Amino acid sequence: MAAFVTQRERTRRIVLIIVSSIFCAGFVGWGAYLLSLCTDKEEGVKVETEEGEEKPPDKNVEKSIKQLEKELREFEDNFERLEASIVNFIEFVGWRLRSSDTADRYSHTVRWYTEVVQKEMDHWIETLQRGWQTRTETINVTKFDKWGDQKETAVRLHITDLFAELKKISESLDVIRKKEEEIKAKAVAEEKAAVDRLLQVEAENRKRIEGDKPDQLGGILGAIVKELQNLVEGQKRAHQQVGEKEEVLLVKQDELALLKDRNILEFKKRDAEIDVYRIRAVEVKKANELEYEVKLLAEENEKMDPDARVIMADNENGIVYVDFTHKHRVFPGMQFRVFEVGKGGIKKDKGMVKLLKIGEERSKAIVVGSAQPIKSGDYLYEPRFIDSRVNTFAFAGKLVGRLSKDEVVSRIEAKGDRLHPKARVSTHFLVCGEGYENDPEYKLLDEYPIQTIRERDLYVYLGIEW
Repeated sequence: MAAFVTQRERTRRIVLIIVSSIFCAGFVGWGAYLLSLCTDKEEGVKVETEEGEEKPPDKNVEKSIKQLEKELREFEDNFERLEASIVNFIEFVGWRLRSSDTADRYSHTVRWYTEVVQKEMDHWIETLQRGWQTRTETINVTKFDKWGDQKETAVRLHITDLFAELKKISESLDVIRKKEEEIKAKAVAEEKAAVDRLLQVEAENRKRIEGDKPDQLGGILGAIVKELQNLVEGQKRAHQQVGEKEEVLLVKQDELALLKDRNILEFKKRDAEIDVYRIRAVEVKKANELEYEVKLLAEENEKMDPDARVIMADNENGIVYVDFTHKHRVFPGMQFRVFEVGKGGIKKDKGMVKLLKIGEERSKAIVVGSAQPIKSGDYLYEPRFIDSRVNTFAFAGKLVGRLSKDEVVSRIEAKGDRLHPKARVSTHFLVCGEGYENDPEYKLLDEYPIQTIRERDLYVYLGIEW
């Protein structure tokens, strides 16, 4: 099967043929030249003169032939080494050794394939970018781009460039090394000179301090010894006085520590009493608020004044329609109790409904709990609901709507309602966002009669598209 030959492969073959032809021609030329010399040597060793006498062979000719044989052997050795180098280079870059070779023999599994060489060049690019650190500076090369970089202005690293850069770096390192050696030699010389000067100064100072007579203390040293003796005696007297004062100070410190401990205990006792009073005050306040709210709810339950009326009921599907509209300040998620008025005006509780959709003329609700079938004419009521009241909200969890929390608060206040930073007894609705189950505000539902609504329901109430 014929192998597909690319333009690059064709170029490589032409270069290989040209190089081989040059070496073969040179080799043939040298062989012919040496053969002619050898023939001349055999046939013309003995040359007759015009008088018929035989002329002895020329020593210079014999010597030149030996020299040529030696050069021929050297040329053959160099040619063999060069040929081996060419073969190694061809195998290294992935070229073919013969025109009969096919691409199947040099596939991507060959160790030195072009991609492998490019990868090796990328490794050298990283090495050049890291550079070599000396004591004084860092030598690196950052002008080359990796072969995987496809930008048009990329600068590629070739083998010749690599050797050139390594040569420059080697020369720079040699220069730096020489400079460091010069600096080191200079530092050693300066250090030696400094040591000599110090020794000289030390000798002069010793003479000035100890005096001219080595066996006697004189000069500055004698005066220092005398002063030291006086200083030792003064220190002894000072230590004695300090010891007496320390004893007095230790007694005072013990008294102060006892007084401090008593004060700390008193403060802790007072703080504990204050904490107890504070906790009791909070509990009393919460109990009073809860009691007041429960009282209001009880009064509302007794009154059971209807807030809306059932227009139509579908008990099979659990759907009812009531006469709530947007003007009543209601929104999806609100729950209402359902009751009917029997004989004698007796109000009978029938179940619970939850608003689903608020319309212009009526609203749709779903039955969430029913003891008896709900019918048209039944009433809805919620003890805490007043259509003209100011609704109060609190948040639990993270709001994930398209508006920020500050924007939602602004819309609530613009509608005339309020936001409680934390849920309390007077809070009407707890808006549940993402992760509301772990929010402390959500756990207050066990203590306070607060309704929960979704963030989406709050958007509907505020007239904002979700």
